[in-house]
Amino acid sequence: MEVGALNLTLRAIGADAVGRAMAAVRRELKATADAAKATDGQVSALKNQLTGMAATLGAAFGAQQIVGMADSYATLTARLKIATGSAEELARVQGALFQIAQDQRVPLEAVTDLYGRMALSADALGLQQADLLRLTTTISQALVVSGTSAEAASGALMQLGQALGAGIVRAEEYNSIQEAMPRLARAAAEGMGITTTELRNMVIAGKVSSQAFAQAILDNQKVAAEFATIPRTIGGALTQFRNDILQLVGRINESTGATQRFTQALDFVRQNLPQIVGIIA
Repeated sequence: MEVGALNLTLRAIGADAVGRAMAAVRRELKATADAAKATDGQVSALKNQLTGMAATLGAAFGAQQIVGMADSYATLTARLKIATGSAEELARVQGALFQIAQDQRVPLEAVTDLYGRMALSADALGLQQADLLRLTTTISQALVVSGTSAEAASGALMQLGQALGAGIVRAEEYNSIQEAMPRLARAAAEGMGITTTELRNMVIAGKVSSQAFAQAILDNQKVAAEFATIPRTIGGALTQFRNDILQLVGRINESTGATQRFTQALDFVRQNLPQIVGIIA
């Protein structure tokens, strides 16, 4: 669900309804935290709490939106599993990326996808996990400073991932970055101590390696300072709110297996559709 769609949803259900729903979510969160401390014999009680939270969320968001969030979170988790070596590392990276998304007021999906793409090229880039997280932060800040939404810059983010994974930055990729995220292109040039025109000429000549490009962004200190001057907006607050709900829905789904059961039911219907149609007819 895009931020614009979320905004329409908020207007449709009314601010009072959202307030009541979120208050109920907070109450359920506290109850779930208490239940999480229970012994193994109280696992069923915990699942009941999670089911209650799912019902509360359903009051504020449509079923289709909730399912979409659950699917999105499952996909993000699957991508991170590929980029991490253990359950402990997965949990640590998930937590760090969520904090980055909230601090920079950008969609969690964009942050996670960006990190996942870069992580696949970490060895070639000579970057450790901490470097990847810092790079993700700077790129997210450059998005905000550029005044570009993650949705509008999705193509450029994909090109950036390709540029960092190809070994050399190609002109097509750089042009996409320059157009959608001009502050990021300038950050790379500043990190190299040159102008964006000089950087573009070097890219055209095939003289900018992926490693040098990534390191130049990491070396830039100006983007963070500029980001700090950007005021928090309603759009940014809505993005943070959606990130909260996305994570909550994803974790509820992981604990209850709700979408897995729904998917199994759909598979059953699909595999037995001729018989079902025959019975109905």
